[in-house]
Amino acid sequence: MSTLSDNLKQLMSEKQIKTAELARRVELPQPTVHRIVTGKTPHPHGASIERLAEFFDLTPDQLRGIETLPTDTGPAGLTNVPLISWDAATQWPSNRDVILAEKPTTLFVDSPISDQGYALTLRDSAMAPQFPEGTTVILDPDKPMRDRGYIAVFLQETQQVIFRQVLMDGEMKYLKPLSPDLEHFQMRLLEDGDKYRGSLVQARRNYDD
Repeated sequence: MSTLSDNLKQLMSEKQIKTAELARRVELPQPTVHRIVTGKTPHPHGASIERLAEFFDLTPDQLRGIETLPTDTGPAGLTNVPLISWDAATQWPSNRDVILAEKPTTLFVDSPISDQGYALTLRDSAMAPQFPEGTTVILDPDKPMRDRGYIAVFLQETQQVIFRQVLMDGEMKYLKPLSPDLEHFQMRLLEDGDKYRGSLVQARRNYDD
């Protein structure tokens, strides 16, 4: 169960608000808010909890961690999805609760996505040039795959997740890399033991100056 201090730190990070500004907004002394945020006052006065909870649009029990904190919706109706590791993706979404308990970095998404959605950062050039290494792809396991769409798949043979374009030919499905380097990245058949891990919802890339 998350603590009051944990929840406040997460919420403040999401809203990009500092302790001094939070104290001003909720009309509480800055030292009081600082002690609550740092956990030095784990059981603050009820009136302080109520002001903080109201500011974050939560109930006092949600802020305390007694009830589940609604982390899947963000400002202005955006959806909050976790950025997970490729190892974690091998079991996603069955390991969702374990991963979320570790408080991974999260991203806000402005497209429709289920609560099973997640993000990965591409670690190779298999999908370059359209999706170069370092691109963040946001995927939804509840979104059906479609011909020529982009999907994540767990490969039974290698016990790893890959991100590829899927080509459908009747009952046959092929996983196609976009890289021209076919020596390292080859097209392969989607086999019965392979597991679908979601279709692309959005892709994001940071550009150097």
